[in-house]
Amino acid sequence: MRIDRLDEHVIHGTIGFPVGIYDMRFDNACDILFPVHYHREFELFIVTAGSIRLQLEGEEFCLDEGRGIFINSGSLHSTYAMSRECGFLAIVFSPEFIVSEHEELYEKYIRPVIKKSAVFSFLLGKEAVSLAYEANEHFRSESCGYELFIKSDLIRIMALIAGTVRYAGNESKDHRIDTVKSVLDFIHENYNDNITLADMAEHAHISKEYLCRIFRELSDLPPVTYLNRYRIMRSAELLRDSVRSISEIALECGFNGSSYFNKLFLRFMKCTPKQYRRHCGGQRGADAEQYGEYCAF
Repeated sequence: MRIDRLDEHVIHGTIGFPVGIYDMRFDNACDILFPVHYHREFELFIVTAGSIRLQLEGEEFCLDEGRGIFINSGSLHSTYAMSRECGFLAIVFSPEFIVSEHEELYEKYIRPVIKKSAVFSFLLGKEAVSLAYEANEHFRSESCGYELFIKSDLIRIMALIAGTVRYAGNESKDHRIDTVKSVLDFIHENYNDNITLADMAEHAHISKEYLCRIFRELSDLPPVTYLNRYRIMRSAELLRDSVRSISEIALECGFNGSSYFNKLFLRFMKCTPKQYRRHCGGQRGADAEQYGEYCAF
């Protein structure tokens, strides 16, 4: 299974500056801020308002304002609002941005983290959180040399994380994670077809019942609900960026008709497709494009 497959759906930053910084605020948040996904980049996730529950490969972290967490490369994660008003700062960056893959420091500090042969504290300390805020300020200012300041901040954060590392030894691997990743890839590649729960289970070579159980354990969602939510997120992108009709978009995203599509869109997005297109994201307003870029998984 290709670990980098989901990277094809979204690029954080640019090739020359592979860093995406997303400062999001929700005044009327839904339960799920973004569903389970993974990516090759590292991510720093800091709650800036309210409370957010983050699920990281089956382990839950309830984060209040000012608390942050490091999300490793290839780690399944999802977030859920615990308060109606909440916000977060997410910094998603390529490991090679801070240290070249050919350097000795990469082998010493970065590869063990990526390969999960190192165990460390996922929760960020106050100094690391402060540096993340500083990186965001540089990003917003775009002043001369801001990219270098951001790189410096990220290197210092990784140095703080490296200070907590211990080597894992021969710890057992959770095979549920690879199975769910494989199903996520299958959904992302085939969501516009008429795929079913049976198709997902067959792809993973497991029973439908077992797939539903491990998917819920690692994401809080049944696989079919995730599929429909993913289809809606893709349709929202098309509503923002194209002039195609709503019925054409529904068909392109795997729905057989507009009626069911409209019903699910209202459930997940809290507005109709027409309202979303008119206001470029309804409840998310001007942040719709940034939100879509961040959680396009």
